[in-house]
Amino acid sequence: MTTHARPCLGHCPPHEPLSPDAEQVTWQNAEPARFARDPRVLDWTCECRLIIYEKTTCAGVYWIRRTDRTNPHHLVISETCPGGIEEINSLWEKIVSGAAV
Repeated sequence: MTTHARPCLGHCPPHEPLSPDAEQVTWQNAEPARFARDPRVLDWTCECRLIIYEKTTCAGVYWIRRTDRTNPHHLVISETCPGGIEEINSLWEKIVSGAAV
């Protein structure tokens, strides 16, 4: 299975390989109410991947959104539980470094 949706044009940071003992993040179905309030994306991973992560905030709440495009006929959008900035920043660093998935 390929992990790239389209070629990377070099506009993204290097992709770290997934650690064999990566922490498993608890993902839940995306909360529709958070879509309605126009959340602000603070950071994101490259669109060249089939799975995209976005560090997001709205009204003082932070979370990470995961969009899985593995099946081109069905996007799966999930999110972490909302948290504080320090907690979400820590989790974000784990995800982009390959220490969590």
